[in-house]
Amino acid sequence: GIRAGIESAIERKRESTSVVEVVSAEDLGKLPDISIADSIARLPGLTAQRVAGRSSTISIRGLAGDYSTTLMNGREQVSVGDNRTVEFDQFPSELINQVVVYKTPDASLVGQGLAGTVDLRTVRPLSFSERVTSINVRGEKNSQGELNSDSDDFGSRVSAFYIDKFLDDRLGIALGYARLDSPGQAERWEAWGYPDNISPADGAFTLGGGKVQAASTDNVRQGLLGVMEFNVNDSYTTVLDVYYSRFEKTETTRFLETGLGWSGASLSNPTVTDGVTTAGTFNGIRPVLRNDLNEGDDKLFAIGWANEFQINDSWSAKLDFSARKASWKPTLAPVRGLPTTSISCSTAAVVHPTSASVATTPIPIRSCSPIPAAGVRTATSRSLKSMTSCARSGWIWRRPSSMAPSAAWNSV
Repeated sequence: GIRAGIESAIERKRESTSVVEVVSAEDLGKLPDISIADSIARLPGLTAQRVAGRSSTISIRGLAGDYSTTLMNGREQVSVGDNRTVEFDQFPSELINQVVVYKTPDASLVGQGLAGTVDLRTVRPLSFSERVTSINVRGEKNSQGELNSDSDDFGSRVSAFYIDKFLDDRLGIALGYARLDSPGQAERWEAWGYPDNISPADGAFTLGGGKVQAASTDNVRQGLLGVMEFNVNDSYTTVLDVYYSRFEKTETTRFLETGLGWSGASLSNPTVTDGVTTAGTFNGIRPVLRNDLNEGDDKLFAIGWANEFQINDSWSAKLDFSARKASWKPTLAPVRGLPTTSISCSTAAVVHPTSASVATTPIPIRSCSPIPAAGVRTATSRSLKSMTSCARSGWIWRRPSSMAPSAAWNSV
């Protein structure tokens, strides 16, 4: 349980001849975090860098991940990234039994990093006194909902572990599986600036343009672990461990962007308050719709065979064989959307973020007839739906009265 996990970590730190930090699972498959990166980031002096909302790389004492080395059971690991930094979200926390972070050099380590060394350790079957079976099932729901029609706001985590011993407790086997399905949703608004030379509101700051964006990510990771430990006799012990993981990532981003004050469109009926254009109508705007798709398929395989020989009370030997392989297939699809020549929008209402009020009756976008190109998916996200379908009342931005002019706006 929790007490045993804390005691194991304290004992490991006390017995170490180096400065180390240790995190141990309170029980088999029960490190609570999504990946081992989240668990490591809780240790003193370590921080995690997030990518698309998930912890990925680890910095030790403020130095980037390129200056540290990652091991699994004492063997150096390869990376699925574009440099030497190991992406820890490739390792499910359910399959890792203990993590030891070396902050100082240690002669027992084959590979070491300048900033530090992270050693991921899996279970050893013969250390368990009896057969163990562990099954974990968890669910999650994203509070943002489904921002894009082809996304999902429900996710799940499933893991299973089985450990048993045979041949009078001399042969031990451990098998583990973990699967993560974690969708993500994010909204974003950008303002392009506030020129003060837009007629007829000369001298007042007027919105130059903007972009509203909805991004949905789909993260599916599967991990497999197998360990066989055989105590042949009092002088010879052998351990074979195999690890495999696959991480499929898909990010769909749909957004609408349009120039206003900086687009050449004409402004009419501006309302100026305290030197800022808080309302008005732009005529002749040409919005652009984009659909971006970013995909990744990362695979990691590691196998190791350790052989330990106890020659006598003073001498021992260790023979270790290992192999690692990583592959990744990043794909960034070309920008796909509606060509500007296929959209004709004559009016749109704009509310500046310094205004606490919002027009009660939105001005409709007239003569809007988007023509999708062949094979192009039109944007149908919740935040873009009324803008792209042209079946509703147009689009308006608003903000809380306390928000600064340069801050993001909330789309409605």
